[in-house]
Amino acid sequence: MSVSEIGKEAITHYKVSQYFKNHTLVELSLETGRTHQIRVHMDYINHGLVGDNLYGTRYNVALNLYSDEQKDKLLKFPRQALHAFSLEFEHPTSKDRVSFDIPIAQDIQELIDMLMF
Repeated sequence: MSVSEIGKEAITHYKVSQYFKNHTLVELSLETGRTHQIRVHMDYINHGLVGDNLYGTRYNVALNLYSDEQKDKLLKFPRQALHAFSLEFEHPTSKDRVSFDIPIAQDIQELIDMLMF
């Protein structure tokens, strides 16, 4: 999975929600649903995801801005720091529009709280 001129179109919109020392909380909206789309696009603009060991490896280059405890938590975050807080799609059988809003996952909220200091 990569960004190239010969690949299928994939469109991701992003908006900055909050800046930290060397990380940024963003809100993403997808027009398409390609495999690994968010991870590939964020890495492409040099903003790989915390916890993404495949595409997000560049995010840790400036961890010296954080305390040793913060660095350790960032490097050992056990998964990709992604959370789908809102999903909407057409139900495949009924064709009704369905939507779900999900509170932020506790581990990601703890990560955000830690980055605030």
